[in-house]
Amino acid sequence: MKTRVASILRLKFIQRMSVYFITGAIQRSLAFLLLPLYAHTLPSSELGQLSLLLAVEIVVGIFLDSGFSQSAVRYFHAREKHEGEIIVSRLYLTAAGYALVVSILAFGALTLLWGHVLSTSRPPASLLALVVISSFLQRQVTFSQQLNRARSQAKAFAVVSVLQIAITTSLTAAFLLVFDMGIEGVLLSRVLGALIPSAIGVVRLVRLSIRTRGKDLGVTMFSIWLFAVPLLFNQLASWGRNMADRFVLANYVPIEHIGLYFTANLIAGIMFFVNSTFDQTFAPFYYRNRRRNTPGFRMFVFRVSEMSFATWALVC
Repeated sequence: MKTRVASILRLKFIQRMSVYFITGAIQRSLAFLLLPLYAHTLPSSELGQLSLLLAVEIVVGIFLDSGFSQSAVRYFHAREKHEGEIIVSRLYLTAAGYALVVSILAFGALTLLWGHVLSTSRPPASLLALVVISSFLQRQVTFSQQLNRARSQAKAFAVVSVLQIAITTSLTAAFLLVFDMGIEGVLLSRVLGALIPSAIGVVRLVRLSIRTRGKDLGVTMFSIWLFAVPLLFNQLASWGRNMADRFVLANYVPIEHIGLYFTANLIAGIMFFVNSTFDQTFAPFYYRNRRRNTPGFRMFVFRVSEMSFATWALVC
């Protein structure tokens, strides 16, 4: 009986993972289409500067999020479904206020410290502002998408993700080919591409929070923060492994070489894509079935772990 239940869980897991995998493949494919566009329209020095700015965007986004979006998946399944959604909506408002404050501090820090950390000249303040705004909006999209994951709404997750990358890719092509806006056009397209998906998520979460104002849920923001802190350090470690090296290189090689390194690194990003696809599927699946104490769940986790280790051993 437990073996049969584990087989059913594994089938559902693979079905949902396939949706995330196809979505990620579409996103990666459109991102790869931008590589020849960058090479054709941007000088090598600007391509190097873009590499640094995109890495800054990601690390700023990590600090803005601070593990709260991943905590949403955990605490969505900590209680009954309706209470879980309320907890997530309250968490969103708290985390959004926190992200806004950190965004302002991040812009100030980038403006003041860039020249002290890197030997390259500091980008214009307008570019740094676009980087921080993009990080903030991307963080809003990430949080609302976590609610789709927690609800096991893989299709809704896919629609929002594809919509965002389609808007971003189209605007990038227009800004570079038609308006010749350079790096500013690339960053502006990322801001506008995240604007609509983030607005969709904000409206849904804020409405729910307002309707349930004053209800005691028995879960404090402090306990959620304690859960989120290790996730923050985990994300920073991942960023350090994959992106911090370009800042070290920027102090020793011409910025043109950083652009070439950035292009090659995008191709190698397939490893991160496979790992993130698995994580997007497994976390909500695990928390939901653990709370329900689903029969055969332990065997399911064991089988999935076997599959995961075998896959990574083969890839490595």
